[in-house]
Amino acid sequence: MSELSNAVGGLNMTAAIQGYVSKVIAIPGMKSLVLDEETTGIVSLVYAQSQIIAKEVFLVERLDQQGGAKAEAAQQPMHHLKAIVFVRPTRATVDAIIAQLKKPKYKEYHLFFSNVLPKEFLRALAEADEFEVIKQVQEYYGDVYSVNPDVYHVNTPLTFGLLQPEAFWHDQDRLTFQRQVHGIMSALLAMKKRPIVRYSRSSALAQKTAMEVVRRMKEEAELFHFGQSSGNPLLLVLDRRDDPVTPLLSQWTYQAMVHELIGIKNNRVNMSKVPGIRKELRDIVLSCDQDHFFRGSMFLNFGDLGASIKDLVEDYQRKVKSNTKIQTLEDMTRFVENYPEFRSLSGNVSKHVAIMSELSRLVDQRQLMAVSELEQDLACQHNHSDALERCLRLLNDPRVAFQDKLRVVLLYALRYEKSKNELPQLKALLRDRASTPSERLRCRAVDKILQHAGTAVRGGDLFGNKSFWGRTKNIFGGGLKGVENIYTQHKPLLAATLDKVLADKLKPAEYPFVDRNQSAGKHSDVFVYILGGVTFEEALAVHTINKSDSGTNVLLGGSFIHNSSSFLDDVLGGAKASAFGDDDERKVDIM
Repeated sequence: MSELSNAVGGLNMTAAIQGYVSKVIAIPGMKSLVLDEETTGIVSLVYAQSQIIAKEVFLVERLDQQGGAKAEAAQQPMHHLKAIVFVRPTRATVDAIIAQLKKPKYKEYHLFFSNVLPKEFLRALAEADEFEVIKQVQEYYGDVYSVNPDVYHVNTPLTFGLLQPEAFWHDQDRLTFQRQVHGIMSALLAMKKRPIVRYSRSSALAQKTAMEVVRRMKEEAELFHFGQSSGNPLLLVLDRRDDPVTPLLSQWTYQAMVHELIGIKNNRVNMSKVPGIRKELRDIVLSCDQDHFFRGSMFLNFGDLGASIKDLVEDYQRKVKSNTKIQTLEDMTRFVENYPEFRSLSGNVSKHVAIMSELSRLVDQRQLMAVSELEQDLACQHNHSDALERCLRLLNDPRVAFQDKLRVVLLYALRYEKSKNELPQLKALLRDRASTPSERLRCRAVDKILQHAGTAVRGGDLFGNKSFWGRTKNIFGGGLKGVENIYTQHKPLLAATLDKVLADKLKPAEYPFVDRNQSAGKHSDVFVYILGGVTFEEALAVHTINKSDSGTNVLLGGSFIHNSSSFLDDVLGGAKASAFGDDDERKVDIM
């Protein structure tokens, strides 16, 4: 079904979940697909609505919006349809199914759970099936949001509560922790791998997560009995706090730019706030599975992207025999506006022109090229006097948006935390530039980021200054050798960590094994999970390895796909809703 099935070797989460959904909806006859809030998002990422309808699915509805027992009397029977139920195995979903079994709405029920179903839930369902309408109960391990074939998350944007000692965890924190474990378990079961497990030694949370996964694999030994796992699979559990720099940087590749500047949620881009946007472009789908152009351009940098979109428009011009001269982005936009038939025949091209136009507008409006140049130097070089002078100049520039000034101060704070610095001066100036209550609240992030991910907390060698050679490169700029673009000097810490994995040089002292009797070696299958979330810059690093001839397949997972806004929400303890809206701070129901 998917053209991506061979895109990332043997670890393709998108293809795995597509396979599960295909099996779910392959049951013959007229049917209703019943989902919960989470599986609605999970399915929408890998299956188009038209594809679902083509499988004799006449209705798609939400189990959690039927009101459970309260709406039982009001539910209209649909005894001509089969219910194909694909939901998470939680207490709430099982209770909602049981409520419906008391007065069955459908002629039969086929139950598919996205993760391991606890035995007590299975017993409860069996006892409730008085009318014997349940025809089957299956576990299909599609319990994660597959954004790219090799990148997934579990939709928990706020994980700050997990950073406290466990004795101080609230019920919601325990649910959030279990959601991380369930996501990892789902990925391993979907890929049919039982890996060696290692974790970042600097993170008590990473250790606890790794140990819980190992405990669950032993508890569910029958499920993990895949015979001899080929490829010596590895699960590496990491902590976002080891690299707080990557989520703060401006991005210059297509997918990452859209997420940072506009926002991507379940492959959808809300363009409703774009000045002058046409109605049909207010909600855009960006799917690397369903959009050929996006699949080929999602990792292109901004300059190459413009040229690629220009080629796309010119290709359409040749088809309609238009002689309109196109040299600039404005020419492209004008061409789209002047050819109504272009909109209907090539909506895919039209949407990419619209997104590119908005990205270009925001880059110019927010002076992001100048901002990014400073960000990159703060991330990659150690030159305090120059950095301070440029930070002061940027903070005093009225053309630069507050959120960009904040990110620069945060990067300065992280870079020069243990050096003689002028952070109090920059913080005072930043507070003076805050003009709204929200911006004044955001100023707290400067102190919070150091508490959250300062040198006393994080592990690894984030700035390359824990070795003599690293310090020398920082001082003399040696770290820039081979850099193609001043805006993409930075490489995430994950890239260096994966290089060590590939070379079998990941030190056990820094990344211990849960089972001390295990040892390292070459791994052809590597699962990485970052507690606290991943970024699209890290997705690019993983993609680069997967398309190389390294002989290693990498699958990257995490709590959430962060941009700078959502990352700072987490740093600030959820004190302010992110750019995606209040509804993203959702509760996670586990059991």
